[in-house]
Amino acid sequence: MQNLTLCPRERTEGQNRHSRDNRPTGLLLICFLLLMLGSLLFYYTGFSKELEGMGTMDWQRWTLRATGVGLPDTSLPRPAQKENALERAERVVIDILMETLGRTNLTSDKTVADTLKADHLLATEVEKAIGKARRTDIRYMSDLSVEVDAEIDLIGPVLGLLIPQTGGGEPVTADTTRCPLCGQPWPSDRPFPKELFPLEVSKAQTYTGLIIDARGSGLQPAIAPKVLNEQNQQVYGPAFVERKYAISRGIVGYMRDLEGALRSKRVGDKPLVIKALRVSGPKRTDVVIPNAQALVLHNIKKNLSFLRQSKVIMVID
Repeated sequence: MQNLTLCPRERTEGQNRHSRDNRPTGLLLICFLLLMLGSLLFYYTGFSKELEGMGTMDWQRWTLRATGVGLPDTSLPRPAQKENALERAERVVIDILMETLGRTNLTSDKTVADTLKADHLLATEVEKAIGKARRTDIRYMSDLSVEVDAEIDLIGPVLGLLIPQTGGGEPVTADTTRCPLCGQPWPSDRPFPKELFPLEVSKAQTYTGLIIDARGSGLQPAIAPKVLNEQNQQVYGPAFVERKYAISRGIVGYMRDLEGALRSKRVGDKPLVIKALRVSGPKRTDVVIPNAQALVLHNIKKNLSFLRQSKVIMVID
């Protein structure tokens, strides 16, 4: 298939088999391998999401992967069946990549497919982009069928097509209509004293990035998630990120290890770490943080700057 990037690593089914002489026979070794496999599966939970019968979305690397199987047209001469099966497998893997992308959460209330159904021109452009997936492996089977593995990075052109309009967000401000000490309405005929401005903001530091610890909340990944305050005002998301950064690295990064997030270059050496209060939205892709910490992010110029550069990581289960 011409749309796929070539230079595959080909191997036959026979080359893919292990020699029977190399099979581990010791019970201890088998148990050890099972334990290691379980550890790897646990480690990657929250990074990759595989849909039944579909491909896999790797949220850590923003990469779609899939495998397509092609059966030969047996009415063709036998020498031509191999190439025919390969072409069919390549068409199938592109279809699976598109279907997997379509089922991916775009926002808290829409999948990618929901958006593409409403915009046929956009759907055509996305399909063209997915058609450029790179072929990573080919396996020629003994029954003359062919399996093709392919993947495509969403970072770049694909995100450029899918990310909603960015910019235009209004910074969250402190509530000067109520006394921060007693909670009573502030008299409309009196100016709000600067010394009563929320303590969290007056003592806040500048940070190099944001980490939201959403473990245990059930947060689901999405292409365009939002961070909200307790009044459901957008604190971060498409409204506060510059488009070039959203396209080049994603609106957020997803990780499942807090220590790994703290070491990430994405958030710098002095990130603000916030524990999520809860998730929001029908698809549970948006996260709610305390009002006080939302003010810290929005009332210090340098903090707003790193938000615009998408220096944000969400830690999920």
